[in-house]
Amino acid sequence: RMIKETREKESALFFFLSMPEPIQIRLASVYVPFVGTINTKENTFNARVDVDMMWPATAEDLKNFAADEKHYKPSFNPDLVVQNAANLNLRQIPGVNTNPFTIKMASKENFVRVRCEGSFICSFELTRFPFDIQDLKMSFALSFVDASEAVLVVSPEATSFVCLTRYTALTEWVFVRLAAFSEIKEGFSYATASLIVKRKPDIYLKKLGVFAVVPNYGTLLAFAHDTYGEQIRVLLTMMLALTAILFVLQNMVGCCSIV
Repeated sequence: RMIKETREKESALFFFLSMPEPIQIRLASVYVPFVGTINTKENTFNARVDVDMMWPATAEDLKNFAADEKHYKPSFNPDLVVQNAANLNLRQIPGVNTNPFTIKMASKENFVRVRCEGSFICSFELTRFPFDIQDLKMSFALSFVDASEAVLVVSPEATSFVCLTRYTALTEWVFVRLAAFSEIKEGFSYATASLIVKRKPDIYLKKLGVFAVVPNYGTLLAFAHDTYGEQIRVLLTMMLALTAILFVLQNMVGCCSIV
């Protein structure tokens, strides 16, 4: 019995050691050249993200690339998908020879750049509005490939980097930082780019200040009337106006950044 159990353990260990290593797809670069609208009412934001992927080239890849660089296709082609895509367009960016695939001969790695452009889904937290800080996440994965076959890798070393543009169409947000990390969940590999933005409160404080001054000024005008009935009438009118203003603030300003 002991001999049988030992043989079973050796067989399981041999099977584990004989399994091929998953292909490591390194995200050499995550570049966000543009950020458009941030719509906290619909829980979406618009952006353009360029993702550079590199993975080891096989001997067959090197041979095929040397034979025909213009029509070269790697033996393994990773299909990048965006988990939180709302309305997104993904396309591979061609190089100088109109081929999106190439091999970096210095490291003998395949290279392809994927551009993700459109709207992403994001859950916003607005309890601290208008002093809120939002985390705009972009989650990437590989289609029909689990972690035993290929994994996305974001290295903390100089082999991977993230870059954020200084130019933006947003007037009410400030970029804080952009970071990226990779992880394995439930047998699948994921990579996430996290863009932290901070709202500029001055724009909203000015708008809220106008709404606050008008009812207070109207209340003071009520006491300028001599008769008690006129004072009550003006005060009731101002209370109704204040209720309407609070309704507008609750339904528009507090949940949507586009005002």
